[in-house]
Amino acid sequence: MLNPDEILAEAPEKDAETVPAPATTPGQEDPVSADYVRRTVAGVLGDLDKLEALAPGDRTERDDGWDSGCFAVACQLARAANSGTDYTIERAEKDFKNRCPTDDGFGPDRVAHKWSDALEKVGDDPLHPQNPSADEDFGPYMSGKPKNARPRSWCAVDLSCYLNGNYTPPRPTLLRRTDDVCLLYPGLTHSIHGEPESGKSFLVQYEAARLIMEGQFVLYVDFESDAGSLAERLTLLGATRRAIEQYFTYVRPETNPSQGEDANDFAAMLNKRYALAVIDGVSESMAVMGTAGTDPNSDAIDWATRLPRRIADVTGAAVVQIDHVTKNSETRGRWAIGGQAKLSALTGAAYMVEVREPLGRGRCGALTLWVAKDRPGFVRGHSGARRPDGVQQAAEVVVDSTEEHVEFTVSPPTLASVGDEALEKMKVSIAEFLNGAPGASLNKIRDYVEGNNSRKGHALNSLVADGYVRRDHRGQATLHTLVRPYAPELQVHDLGVGE
Repeated sequence: MLNPDEILAEAPEKDAETVPAPATTPGQEDPVSADYVRRTVAGVLGDLDKLEALAPGDRTERDDGWDSGCFAVACQLARAANSGTDYTIERAEKDFKNRCPTDDGFGPDRVAHKWSDALEKVGDDPLHPQNPSADEDFGPYMSGKPKNARPRSWCAVDLSCYLNGNYTPPRPTLLRRTDDVCLLYPGLTHSIHGEPESGKSFLVQYEAARLIMEGQFVLYVDFESDAGSLAERLTLLGATRRAIEQYFTYVRPETNPSQGEDANDFAAMLNKRYALAVIDGVSESMAVMGTAGTDPNSDAIDWATRLPRRIADVTGAAVVQIDHVTKNSETRGRWAIGGQAKLSALTGAAYMVEVREPLGRGRCGALTLWVAKDRPGFVRGHSGARRPDGVQQAAEVVVDSTEEHVEFTVSPPTLASVGDEALEKMKVSIAEFLNGAPGASLNKIRDYVEGNNSRKGHALNSLVADGYVRRDHRGQATLHTLVRPYAPELQVHDLGVGE
């Protein structure tokens, strides 16, 4: 197996020497470093990609369309070229013209004019050093913004872009079930909370491994675990070293990114588009970010604004917060440990993890995922019956750790699975086999029952959860015994599903 430390160890990129300062007049600013120029260029070129992705009539969070946005990027690239590093004006022009979005009405001639206008406006002006705080806008081409400026939020909002027929509400596209229903919304914030060792982090790491193997970027902000453990998990889930190094960004913060190099690193972290961003350890994160005070609800809202929502808004990621629940299952409610505002502050969905069969090396575990909140509403419509406390069964998860690689199967809730003919046939086959072979191990069931091993694991866990099969652990062995006949036609009748 690959060494976990070797996988995630990145040779630290040494900052380029700061360009020697020329003679300055009183009040003139010092030059910026080559690393700062490099990060700024990467950020503004990413802004061109965001502009190109805008739907007709939409504008960025800075209220920019193609005209103003492309001009702002051109100005910042020109300033970067004026900053005395190896980034030249010729390189800046090439970068801008190659990445600037175009269409029939915004063609190469208009792009060239934007560049010329930017050169005229900027002149010899270089980039200006800045140490933004965690409360400020980290937009890379906003260096000229007054330090204490805040976004305007009390002016009237133009709703025309939502009323012209082009607006599409957010739909979940990540953490896909076997029936193609997804559970996580891009650009929104989510919570997955449960008891210790309930598999909540493992579930999100499974989705992270899947995404990076597809060439999508994932951010993992870890306040609870360590790089070695996470690297091992990713490799067990089938991620390759190349995928981890190229598409996985791992951060383990210990300080509030409010000033200095921490603020610059935080801004650089946000200068990328991610499919998924994970914040593992909410309570620890609140303490590090300085938002753990005396009022749990106020603290939760403050923290949600400063970290998960900022990541979601700036990077477009589906942000998942991994959190704990209180020890008392009778009084914990639908939300994670702390104030109820943790739930209300979410813009996407919240899920509770319940362990049906314990997870562990060499075992086949099972989890149930309950949806406790779904603000956009596209998950609840594909979930089970609503309980009195407002939660619905959203998925059944089988975690098969009996082979070299861990295999996850995320399936519809039990009620939705009744109509899955292949699954029903597998449950009947396993029940018939166990009727003649009581005390059979998982490996024995796999050897004698035909079909896909993941489906066998899901079917077996379903039989155990519904009380048809008893599972006993004797030493390292896990044995299965049929305790009552499995009659799927009676189960369908009992559940009230039409024939």
